[in-house]
Amino acid sequence: MKYTNNAAFTGGENLPDNAIYNMNRVDQFWGVGPAIGVDGMWGVGEGFGIFCDNSIAILLGSSKIDDHSWSSVNSSLYTNTYSEGNILGLMPAMKIFLGLQYERSVYYGQQNVRLRAGWDTSFYFNQYTHSYIINQTPEGHPRFNTVENGTFGITGLRVDLNWEF
Repeated sequence: MKYTNNAAFTGGENLPDNAIYNMNRVDQFWGVGPAIGVDGMWGVGEGFGIFCDNSIAILLGSSKIDDHSWSSVNSSLYTNTYSEGNILGLMPAMKIFLGLQYERSVYYGQQNVRLRAGWDTSFYFNQYTHSYIINQTPEGHPRFNTVENGTFGITGLRVDLNWEF
């Protein structure tokens, strides 16, 4: 996964009032590991039902971060780049898909059609290795500190149409 974050700040002690201080953060992550899950469906009748699909995974992975900052007033004076690679870590992941479904057999019971709609949520722990400014050097450059415990989540409505044959 690749995460990109851009931020802009104004003012500060070392920058004039009309200056904008920009930060560009790029984080890259990869990981492999085992996953286990439990899927369940409770039939209500006439092909309708409630389902819940859950899974968890433990990923052993590595991150690489590249932080670049610059000023809109004097980019040669207020420019800083910080890179760190091969940050090893154990990254748990969790996924939950909960909703309603309709299922029906077709073609003399040899094929199956299923429509699912529900709320899908995924959480990734320790994968967003981000950096933040802890203070400034005497020359006015920011100093970055790495935080390796950021979380990342995706959530939203999901609709699936399955045709099994």
